[in-house]
Amino acid sequence: GAESTTRRASDVDRPHGFWTTALCHAGSVTEIRWVVAAAVVDDLDRPSLLLAARRTEPEWAAGLWELPGGGVEPGEEHEMALHRELAEELGIHVDLGQELTAGVAEDQDGWPIRPGYRLRVWWAQVREGDPAAIEDHDAIAWLAHGTWHELDWLPSNAPVVQELQRRSRAAEIR
Repeated sequence: GAESTTRRASDVDRPHGFWTTALCHAGSVTEIRWVVAAAVVDDLDRPSLLLAARRTEPEWAAGLWELPGGGVEPGEEHEMALHRELAEELGIHVDLGQELTAGVAEDQDGWPIRPGYRLRVWWAQVREGDPAAIEDHDAIAWLAHGTWHELDWLPSNAPVVQELQRRSRAAEIR
């Protein structure tokens, strides 16, 4: 069978230097749909609490916990999408820290979710607002360090949360 490769492709039709990742399979190109999320913690330097949000939809995800965030709209910068999603879903404005990289091959960005979808995650701290379950969630919870992995996370978020816990102990946040 044909080998697949991942490459970063520049898309000149999109404003602000927006880029996508294209997957090439035997001559066909599939554009990746990006999802962004925030690891909202109480303190970027010494996190002891992590914010989790419980999904209400879609049906398959209802009742599962996630790092808050959502889909990137066409032409939207990833960081701006994250700020928009956090304001819409939780009513908060945040300061972003470092991106949590997946530690995969350098030519791939983000965490795999499912075929055609990848997730980018940033450390974040609330600058303004009190987190509330406004849209797509029915509960939020601040989790104490050491218990972050104990919730029933979305399958795509579980390895991210595990890595957040590991890196927060190593103080690799800023």
